[in-house]
Amino acid sequence: VAPLSFDGGESMSAFLTLDEAAALRLELWKAGLTQRQVADQIGITESALSDYFRGRRPFTAEQRAEIRRVISEIGQKV
Repeated sequence: VAPLSFDGGESMSAFLTLDEAAALRLELWKAGLTQRQVADQIGITESALSDYFRGRRPFTAEQRAEIRRVISEIGQKV
């Protein structure tokens, strides 16, 4: 079970499980995108994105949604 915390009282954050992280990385790969491309689009460093995928930082639901939006919008257009 992923630990939950509250980020400033506004949005719930959670660490991705390894399965969730792998699924999100697979979506990224299938779309033909790199972590750097996605990180640039959502305004974070590639290192931070890698930390999210490795479970070193919690993701907010908004960040997960933003990553999926980028994958669907610019994936395979690169």
